Amino acid sequence: MHTRSTSSTAVAGAIILAAALFACKKSAPSTTGEQPTGESPVDTPPPEPPPPVVTNKTWNVGEKAMAPDYTMTIENVKECKTKYYFKPKKGNIKLGVEVSLEGTADKDVPVNPFYAKVTDGDGYSYTSTFGGCEPDLKSVRLNKGEKAKGWITFEVPQKSSGLKMSYNPFIVGTLKQDLKFDLGR
Repeated sequence: MHTRSTSSTAVAGAIILAAALFACKKSAPSTTGEQPTGESPVDTPPPEPPPPVVTNKTWNVGEKAMAPDYTMTIENVKECKTKYYFKPKKGNIKLGVEVSLEGTADKDVPVNPFYAKVTDGDGYSYTSTFGGCEPDLKSVRLNKGEKAKGWITFEVPQKSSGLKMSYNPFIVGTLKQDLKFDLGR
């Protein structure tokens, strides 16, 4: 009795193994490049193109700069008239940069004046500050087609030159999307 159940289990196992091997052989791709008869080729979607690469181009005032998820234009650059409690330190000025941004992708683009910095010709960097040209750029999130406009103010030495501004918002799930502008000063 013990021998009989062992042999029937072995036969059943051999049948299952043979069926599995037959099924694998039938669905395995042909090495001749032809599809087995009765099967249709599997439609695979083409791979998505890589996102556009942000170049190291430096844009000028008035030019529309394009990043993968947003565009930005510097409309104007000028010295700001400030209230007495926002006056710059002696030898410095408050420099205002008027910007406009537009979301161009299906994801939110954060807008914040603190994503901007100015670097002078000697390599010194300056972050944005309060109390400058108005209306100041507000912190918002832009969807595709939405726009924001306002002034970003920097306190820089009065004699600084070769000023360049970079803007680099933190956009989740994307590569660095910084834009650089020559401020013409």
